[in-house]
Amino acid sequence: MTFTSFKIIISLFLWSCATCSYSQDDSSHFKRIATGIYLDTLKNEVDLVLNGNDLPVAYRSLVFTPICSSEDCLPIHIELHWKLNGEFNAFSFVKGEILTKTDHVPFTEEDYRLLHKILIHQKSPFNKMSKEELTGDQPRVDGVTGATNTELHGEYVPQALYTSYTLWHLSNDIRNQLKQHTINHLIEQYGPKYFIEHPEFGCLKPAVEKMAKGHADTAAYVPLLLVMIDTANLQIAQTAIELLPVTRISDPEVESTLCNFYRKGENRQLVLSKWENAELGSNAQKTLSEKLGDNFSTFTKELDLLDAQKNWYESTYYALLEKIMNTHHMMRKEKMMSVLDKRRDEFSNKFHRHYKKTLNLN
Repeated sequence: MTFTSFKIIISLFLWSCATCSYSQDDSSHFKRIATGIYLDTLKNEVDLVLNGNDLPVAYRSLVFTPICSSEDCLPIHIELHWKLNGEFNAFSFVKGEILTKTDHVPFTEEDYRLLHKILIHQKSPFNKMSKEELTGDQPRVDGVTGATNTELHGEYVPQALYTSYTLWHLSNDIRNQLKQHTINHLIEQYGPKYFIEHPEFGCLKPAVEKMAKGHADTAAYVPLLLVMIDTANLQIAQTAIELLPVTRISDPEVESTLCNFYRKGENRQLVLSKWENAELGSNAQKTLSEKLGDNFSTFTKELDLLDAQKNWYESTYYALLEKIMNTHHMMRKEKMMSVLDKRRDEFSNKFHRHYKKTLNLN
């Protein structure tokens, strides 16, 4: 394999693997829209990339910049790509362009792989370093004649320290600005739903937060909210729960999702606040009965909520009795028994026999 052919292959590899929205889109035509955001004083501008349906999928910039002031240095001509949340995603090249090291030695396959790893590392030590701090002595072109800062071990392509440093800053210094552009303009323009449906953009959290601030009709997004509660991280799931319309709390699919979340034991207070004043279905009543008292902080609210239900399902009686029999905390046991006994007149014949047998009553 020639180096030129490898260069094209690695660009395509990074593009298809790291930028899901590009590889998944049916159209091969993409539009670029100027954002007015510049990477540096050389006016390397970032463009917004739109797919064939005129929907945003990424940011990218065609970068032309010198690495050093020496006349022996070749300038960098490279295309950088970011996700819509501002995180660096990949790099590619215009046909015929490559990166070089000391004495213009071309990057190897391993060099390109290492460079990609370096550029996606947001916590690189490059972040807090000036060029003067990179080495103890003056560099020769893009190689290093002096001792390299020991903190940089493994953080740059060998014999390409300044190329690594420059590209890292071009790729990462812009991150927050791109993120804010997406939040302030794109989510507003295209709607939160689009970004929630495409988690590969990395904008799930700001999209949900945008909904929370009243920028969308939340009722129309209930199915998407349920998916987030089931699959997203805790912070996003909690935000999605807060957004659930009170009028939909008793829907079977909503109740089932909240029950699954409740059983995980994470922020039960939030679910209880959504269930407050609601007529709960059999799944929610059974879940409350089974988890009653698992957390001391929620016991009273759980019991009061269960007690406040106008009608109990048969499964609720059985679940609560089982919980009572397996509870060793006497005060909680007595309180739960009191709530159950208030419903004696509502016991079915079958449960009444089970109740007597379980408690060894004649």
